[in-house]
Parts: sequence; structure tokens; C-alpha cells
Amino acid sequence: MATRAWLGTESNNGQTAGNWSGGAVPIAGDAIVGDARAQRALEAGTDFSGILFTDVHFHSDYPYALGSSGSPFKVRCAELLWAGQGAAFLNAAGGSVSRAIIDTDAIEAVTMADNSGAFTKIEWLKGRGSIFALTNIDLLFVTYRDNPPFDSRVTLQPLNGIDAIHQNAGTLISQAAVAHPLIVLSGGLFEIQESAFGAGTVATAVHQSGGVMRYRQFDEGSVITNYYHHGGYIDVEGTTATQHVITNLYRFPGSEIPKRDMLNIANEFKIGVP
Repeated sequence: MATRAWLGTESNNGQTAGNWSGGAVPIAGDAIVGDARAQRALEAGTDFSGILFTDVHFHSDYPYALGSSGSPFKVRCAELLWAGQGAAFLNAAGGSVSRAIIDTDAIEAVTMADNSGAFTKIEWLKGRGSIFALTNIDLLFVTYRDNPPFDSRVTLQPLNGIDAIHQNAGTLISQAAVAHPLIVLSGGLFEIQESAFGAGTVATAVHQSGGVMRYRQFDEGSVITNYYHHGGYIDVEGTTATQHVITNLYRFPGSEIPKRDMLNIANEFKIGVP
């Protein structure tokens, strides 16, 4: 096992041995590092889908992009860290990334996709980007590394529901007609924005104790099956013709629900609430 640092000495191609420390392209069991030593972006020869690395860490002093829209960085590894200063195009490449950490101050977006692979756990600490066409995500955790607590903005367009979403900061925008089994919202903004994707069940269960759950949809109704509301704000937009449905609402102390025509609560259960 070796640690190979991306240098980009000769070109931007990841399959050229002279572009890596030690003069060798990384192999299975190696770790990859990107930092201030890089002279170019790693934008070509980025398909490492047949190789299982240990860790892939691109640190905050890495000044370039990683991959491109036409040549995403395809990787399999135990842990992937993106904290670089440019755009990143990340792909699980038919394998799996056990833990992906997004922690970047870059203005450019991070795009995460896969080829029937899996990002088992995504921790989005800081940065803007989208989760697009992903089929397998067990856990998405959106929080913040430091103040201000609203420096993450993620657009969700997965092919399948994310098994569990935990959010306590930032902005999540759901733009796919898929059902997420569990959403836990304690801070930040979760916005349902699915008018272009059709109506459907947004979540099987939502547990909200803080933050804002915003329904922002104009031509189709959306459904949350079980809503456990301890606190936080529910913001509803739409029309009376396309009501947003909460099948079962469980209200706990601290719960306040807006009385709006666009919100259809089929069953309401008050637990410790007058």
C-alpha cells in the first residue's frame, strides 16, 4: 500500500504515471491525496472504477477542479473527502464509496452521481451541489462545519429514495418524485420542489423538531405518510386544487401547524398537546 499524491507534472491525465508522486499510477490498496503540490487539475483519465482504494482525500489547499462533466472522477474507496477549491464531478462507478465527505468553500458546485454504484453515507458539511441519478444512498447527513450554519445547498434528484436524511443546517431541495423512507429535520430548510417531476409520496416518515419544511409546488400534490411534529415551521405554497397531503400527523408539545387550504391533514393525533 502506498499514498499517491496527484501532481499533474506532465498533464491533466490520471493514467499517466509521471503525474503522480512516486512515478506510478495508484493501484488497489493505495490512498490518493490531492493538495497544494498539484500543478494541474485532474480532469482526464479519471476512470478508476475497477480499483478499490483505501482513502481518497482532496484537501482545501488543492486549487483545481476534479473530473469534468464529460469525464467524472470514478472511484471506489472506503472514504472520499472533497474539500478542494474547484468544481468536482464524483461518481461511485459501479462499486461503492462507504463514506463521502463534502467540505468545501468553493463557489463551484459538486455533482455526485453513479453508475449503479453506491455512496453508502454522505456527510455534506459545506458547499453547494447536487446529488443526481444516484440509485443507492443509505444515509445523507447535512450539517455544518462552522458558522454561518447555512453554507450548504444541495439539490436532490436521486433515482431512488435515500434511506435516511438527517438535516440540521443548510438547504436541501428535493426535485425528484421518489419517496424517502425517513427525514429527520432539526434545522435548516428542506424544500419540496417537484412540480416538474409529478406528484407522489415525498417521505414515509418525517420527524421535525426545528428548521423549515417548505412545500413549494404548483401543479401536483405531494404526500407525507407519517409526520411527527415537535417544532419548527411548515411553510406551504400551492393552490387549493393541488393540496399537499399529510396522511397521519402526530403533534407533540411545541407543535404549531399553519391553517392553510393547501395543506390536507387526513388524520391528526395530539400527544401532550391541548
